[in-house]
Amino acid sequence: MLLHLKDRPAIQGPGWSSFPQIYRVTGNSWDTDTGSLEVYNHLLPGEPVESHYTFDPIDQGTLANAVFTPIDRLDPDIDGAGWLLVRKHDSENDLDGYMNALIDLAYSLYDRVLGTVCKNNDGFFTLVHRLASKGCEDNLIAYSQTGLVSCGGKLISSSIFHIAKADGTTTDDENILEPPEES
Repeated sequence: MLLHLKDRPAIQGPGWSSFPQIYRVTGNSWDTDTGSLEVYNHLLPGEPVESHYTFDPIDQGTLANAVFTPIDRLDPDIDGAGWLLVRKHDSENDLDGYMNALIDLAYSLYDRVLGTVCKNNDGFFTLVHRLASKGCEDNLIAYSQTGLVSCGGKLISSSIFHIAKADGTTTDDENILEPPEES
């Protein structure tokens, strides 16, 4: 489902497009009053669920006691392990190709929610929660967009990153997303 998030809060990166605000979603699953024949009229808050993430702070009724907290970094004590990857796509065709690739890789790389997709005034964006690469720093939010970089005196199109660490610092060094070389 494509969320249309016109006029919603955004995060501005240095020299970047505005990226949609990320929300941590917490709450409880729904449970039933086992003595009821009308199950949906007797739903009760159940067990707490693992945090998940979205661009949309509007409760769709999928959780009891849902709380949407705007975040700009992951907190290991609340969020556990993993990275959030937020990517801006230049076109709907690029978005479609990226989503197809995520589906193809879903069982080998991505153990979390497959993703949230939105469109705002700045373009198309995806949000994916995945485990950190082995040997890499954990609890990162990596914002990515395509831009021009210098390579051998020529400008080429490449992914440019802005990464928020759990301690509140940021970096543009995408090498922290790459596993260390084994000796």
